[in-house]
Amino acid sequence: MKDKLTQKTFKGLFDMSIGVGAQFIIQFVLLIVLARLLSPTDFGLVNTSVIIVTFLSIFSMAGVGQAIIQRSNIAEEHISTGFTISILLNSILAVITFSFSPLISQFFDMDELEIIVKTMSLIFIFQGLSTVAESIMTRDLKLNVLSKIQIVSYLLYAIVGITMALLGFGVWSLVSATLVQYGIRCILLLILQPHSKKMNINKQAFKDLFIFGGGFTLARIFNQIAVQGDNFVVSKFLGVQQLGIYSRAYQLMAVPVTLFGKILDVVLFSSMSKIQNDTFRLSQALLKGVSLVSILAIPSSFIFIYYSGTIIGFLFGSKWEGVIIPFSILAAGIFFRSSYKICDSLIQAKGAVYQRAKYQIVFATLVLITSAVGSIWGLNGVSIGVLISIIINYILMSNLALKLLNMSWITYLNSQKYGFRIGIYLIVILILVSHLISSIIDSKIIVFCTVSIILISILLFSIRKFPNFFLGKDGMWFVSFLFKKLKKNKNKK
Repeated sequence: MKDKLTQKTFKGLFDMSIGVGAQFIIQFVLLIVLARLLSPTDFGLVNTSVIIVTFLSIFSMAGVGQAIIQRSNIAEEHISTGFTISILLNSILAVITFSFSPLISQFFDMDELEIIVKTMSLIFIFQGLSTVAESIMTRDLKLNVLSKIQIVSYLLYAIVGITMALLGFGVWSLVSATLVQYGIRCILLLILQPHSKKMNINKQAFKDLFIFGGGFTLARIFNQIAVQGDNFVVSKFLGVQQLGIYSRAYQLMAVPVTLFGKILDVVLFSSMSKIQNDTFRLSQALLKGVSLVSILAIPSSFIFIYYSGTIIGFLFGSKWEGVIIPFSILAAGIFFRSSYKICDSLIQAKGAVYQRAKYQIVFATLVLITSAVGSIWGLNGVSIGVLISIIINYILMSNLALKLLNMSWITYLNSQKYGFRIGIYLIVILILVSHLISSIIDSKIIVFCTVSIILISILLFSIRKFPNFFLGKDGMWFVSFLFKKLKKNKNKK
């Protein structure tokens, strides 16, 4: 039984990796294309509307989806009750968002924002219909299907967004693409994960869901304040154009975070929930997850910081030079953001949602205060404030997870040493090789590509020669698992 769950979990990781990897490629290309077709103001307007919609989305689900995933046993009454609550709450929030759009526009002093917020309120309808289906699919670890849905919906987002941008629709390219993405995702979830659409609220089922869901929602309120608090500060105090620039820096930093953290977060929460009373197995899952994230995220941070100017110039062009320093600062937090997501999964799986909520209140308060103070020095100050908040939140969330497992900080930090080894090794080689190639070739892009090829070759050779030193037991196990999975898939074809 234990082996079966482990196999299913890592099969889920593999399937989710394919989906998120494909989404990563699409998002990467989209970032480049849209940044050259649209202005910082266009991105700023949409991101301001996203602040509102994302924050209100917390109440639209009321923790129903996570409660369905977390419960050991789920009955038909839980499904119908969850579906009914989701429909009702999302419908109410759609009406509220639509009605208050003029006030929101006045608050941010952006006349164009009113019609955008009204249009984006349709997102609540799509969420209301699909939340339960997505939760059941995640609970059952049908992550291969879920990853395909994500790829299709994001691909259509890219097609609609780029096509409309080329036709000169400006900000409406982003708005329309977002609605298409949510709409297609909703339709596919309902088709591929059928469940009872009966509208009914069962008292006991309501109580079961909201014992967990209430605490989850409380924590999520403050988590969203933390996630969107810096955007709010930038939009309110520095203006929509600066928000457009800042959002590009943050989104580019979030690409690897999504790639490393989200995969493990989605899969591990579902799997951890099934073994929530087995402390030893939960401890092993946490250490494996954090070790893998450190191996991927820490070297990425070092490379992004070192080559930030070249990356931004190549991807976005000269009009986005203001992104370079904020991106460099935020890139330093990639590992910390990815790691606390894994701790978050464990804390939720253990049902410690009210303890989690306390830490999220601290995190939200820190983000608002540090970004507001930092705004005095512009986007660079905001970025430093957010980085400080992310590191403190990593410490707090890790500490709570370790308490729940009765694990020491030494054991926990020891699992992260391999990422730092690879990161330090890479940056030393990177500096030496980069200086050598730069003295021969003038073009920054050619230097970047040449150094990257050399760097990857040296790293692969070093890992092959000294796998235990660079990857450790967990890293070697995961590489072995991936090769077996790829070989199996190849043989099937």
